Amino acid sequence: MTESYEARVDPADVGKRLDAFLAAQLKTHGYSRVWLQRAISEGGVSLDGQVADRRDLRLKAGQRVLVALSAVPAGSDDLDGDITPENIPFPIIHMDNDIIVVDKPPGLPVHPGPGHATGTLAHGLRRLAGESLSEANGRSRPGIVHRLDMDTSGVLVVARHDRAHHMIASQFQNRTTNKVYLAIVEGNPGPQRGRIDLPIRRHPTRRKRMAVVRHPIGDEGRNRGPRIRDALTEWQIVESLGAFSLLRIQPRTGRTHQIRVHLASQRLPILCDATYGRRSNFRIGDGHPLTRHALHAAELSFDHPGTKKRVTFHAPLPDDLEATLTALRKRNESSRP
Repeated sequence: MTESYEARVDPADVGKRLDAFLAAQLKTHGYSRVWLQRAISEGGVSLDGQVADRRDLRLKAGQRVLVALSAVPAGSDDLDGDITPENIPFPIIHMDNDIIVVDKPPGLPVHPGPGHATGTLAHGLRRLAGESLSEANGRSRPGIVHRLDMDTSGVLVVARHDRAHHMIASQFQNRTTNKVYLAIVEGNPGPQRGRIDLPIRRHPTRRKRMAVVRHPIGDEGRNRGPRIRDALTEWQIVESLGAFSLLRIQPRTGRTHQIRVHLASQRLPILCDATYGRRSNFRIGDGHPLTRHALHAAELSFDHPGTKKRVTFHAPLPDDLEATLTALRKRNESSRP
């Protein structure tokens, strides 16, 4: 299979959904409709040169459809087949018959995807719990209800059966969960707290990035470009560290890269965010450099699918972020007159 697949929409395919069209086109290559839906949501599909992140877009005659397939070999774990159990270490915060709550380490992908056919949290979960995991998101994502970016650490809940999966997923969809993140950012916002209420959409030309929408766009503009989604992030300062700040963040919506792109839009990029920030690594003194973005999912609350009671789980700040904070505190103290 080549690195990309290109097709033109024939008159017979006019009005078809984008995902259904691609599933028919790529079926013989081993790419399933579910996998293609994921590719669309991650910005890997374009229509006439514009990123298309809606699977239900209706096609028009003559449109050029391009699918990026580079790093996703047909027949690999990146598709919808089962995955092989692997010995992937990760801390377990809580486990019962309905859920598993883990403290995801930084650098660990949650599930197979482009460039990560093996070595994911999903592979480790399969070894830990075997078949006692939900399959609502397919065999390649056992138990996975929500996700964290690969370099984001912290609390993540896993469903052990489909009923638990649907109950938890509906809470994320209805925004009744409560998520708290900690982030080290470059800059000092001034006020002690604030909110960022800016819509987000897929970047029109850089498919792996998201972008805020600063100006109102009418229905015509919405229909032409990448899908626009409302996004709201609330934050407050936990600690001021001179040219840096430790923020407590509560995203009220769950958009892709929401916290990262929202903070960058306020000139408060997360430290070492290579995609939205000013630098990809950071070293102070003789300490080891921080080489991943300084974002941690510290707390997650939701209604337990078995007991129906509200539960809250916490993950301590990992060693690399603690070391970075310690170094920043020493630096800040030494700079004072």
